[in-house]
Amino acid sequence: MREQGISALFASQNSEKTIVACITSFLEFADEIIIVDNGSTDNTIILCQELAQKYKKVKFYNHPEIVHLYENRQIALEHSKFKWIFRADTDYVACDNIMELRERILKTSTKNSPIIFQLKQINLIHDIHHTKYEIPVGGLMPRFYSFAKKMQFQRLGRWEGMRYFKDVVKLRINRPVMIEVKKPYWFHCQFKEPMDYKIDLEDNIDNGWEIHIKCDFNQCYERGTYFACYIEMFRDCFYYKYREKKEEGTNCTQE
Repeated sequence: MREQGISALFASQNSEKTIVACITSFLEFADEIIIVDNGSTDNTIILCQELAQKYKKVKFYNHPEIVHLYENRQIALEHSKFKWIFRADTDYVACDNIMELRERILKTSTKNSPIIFQLKQINLIHDIHHTKYEIPVGGLMPRFYSFAKKMQFQRLGRWEGMRYFKDVVKLRINRPVMIEVKKPYWFHCQFKEPMDYKIDLEDNIDNGWEIHIKCDFNQCYERGTYFACYIEMFRDCFYYKYREKKEEGTNCTQE
């Protein structure tokens, strides 16, 4: 029987721009953080080793021989020990309200069937461009899984995902239940080389610069809520912090 808690599994490869901001933003949220690297050629491995030395809950494994992403995930899964599995990427940076999600996940019962959570996310691309239309919830990959003995990561086309092998319980198939969460809890920071934009960071930070995004694409956010990104320097990374600002008389509900 696994302990109640969350094991965050991070697959890393050439993630030096976001790895430190990513891992430190999830420290409070996860009960353990497992990073598996497969062939980084930048400073990612050094940064991961430093994180593992500094924080007890961070574990780092270097497997340069791994070719496929699903193999990376499976190794991390085999090292995990908690009831909930978070399939995470190293270009995620958690929002300030991430503990709301932890509370919801841990109080979800898995007595009758396995549970899968899939979430929306905010995509940051290059010069802080926010995608106008998010991928529909049904098209997003699941991110949280309740642990089961007959589960493993497998290749799914170009990507990878978790598969629950069929268990027969009282002469019926015990299929996982999918739960959709419409409120985003992290930024997906898609920074690729070359970084073709220039921002006067010192100036902007000192002046408390913030970017307000009016949610006119309400598929992702509820009722015209405003969100703000604060930009800070963090080991040559862009560290995006998220804060929700509710307009008077509006409700941003989580489903």
